[in-house]
Amino acid sequence: DSGFDLQHGDFRGKVVSPYDISTGSSRLRTGIPMETHGTPCASIALANADASGLIGVAPKAHFIPVQKPSFAANDLKKMIQHCVNSGADIISASWGTIDPNFHLNDYKKSIIKWAATKGRNGKGCIILFAAGNEGVNKINNFALMPEVIAIGATDSNDEHPSYSNTGRELSVCAPSDGDIPVLAAKASWDKSKSLKDYINGPSSFGHYKAFGGTSAATPLVAGVCALILSVNPELYAWEVKEIIQNTADKVGDHKDYINGHSLIFGYGRINALKAVKEAQRRRDLSKRKTTNKTNPVKPIKIKNQIELNPPVIENGNWIIQLGVFSKQKSAERFSKELIKKHSIRILVDAVKGQE
Repeated sequence: DSGFDLQHGDFRGKVVSPYDISTGSSRLRTGIPMETHGTPCASIALANADASGLIGVAPKAHFIPVQKPSFAANDLKKMIQHCVNSGADIISASWGTIDPNFHLNDYKKSIIKWAATKGRNGKGCIILFAAGNEGVNKINNFALMPEVIAIGATDSNDEHPSYSNTGRELSVCAPSDGDIPVLAAKASWDKSKSLKDYINGPSSFGHYKAFGGTSAATPLVAGVCALILSVNPELYAWEVKEIIQNTADKVGDHKDYINGHSLIFGYGRINALKAVKEAQRRRDLSKRKTTNKTNPVKPIKIKNQIELNPPVIENGNWIIQLGVFSKQKSAERFSKELIKKHSIRILVDAVKGQE
């Protein structure tokens, strides 16, 4: 983005490896009136929880500000490489274009795909792009790839604000403005004023401002992605996207959803609690599978008639395999009794020569 006020209290102790693409320097240019966008975006994702101002979605996350991106392939490469080489887990981009003159050619796609598959030591960086605020049925060119999480907006009533772009590539939506604006950090040189600033009361003057659009929705989802990784850092980037989409709430008209997806809301409005719980569930399931592999249980033999193999977990269900050395009719009769008594599923498979 551009316009990062790194002296803002919400970023105290957070900044790691800042980089200005246009100058190649770690010193970011400040004070440019038209460049203030990055400050509110970053604050939504990760503002400190120190009672000095806002609290971001992921207040313990660190912050790698990369300034002055552009639609040029070389600048995209510089941005992505700096993020990956600096150890970024998540890349949040509240910028882009729907102009066909700046479509994603194969080279640009390869840069994004490299980060989404090779970043985070091979687990892939989670990459988010705003869908755009043109109010059209077309998604930001940089958000069209399957490796990207494309973010639209909802308002505080879970309704679709007219500015938020729509389309089949839309992943999810997140709360932004449309009726009540979002409160976000304000760069010290940002002299803009809006009547919406007064909604948040006098305490917001000076250091904070009314903010919105898919620019606000995108870092909000980025913050949720950070929460997901905080409980399960072993997840691959595609798994994080899957979790975000699968746990989203279906808002709006349910008739708009086809196979779980809506052109207006994507897979729905994000649900941070559900997403984090799903990440925890996958972590715990992975631990149990690892335990089963590292501590194998020897088969149990009972009177040389029944062989009980170690239980395994498949798709969240316990599976126990028994070898019953008996006539098939006797085994089927025994199975029916177990089904009736315990309401379980049993598959009887006769072994050749033992019918």
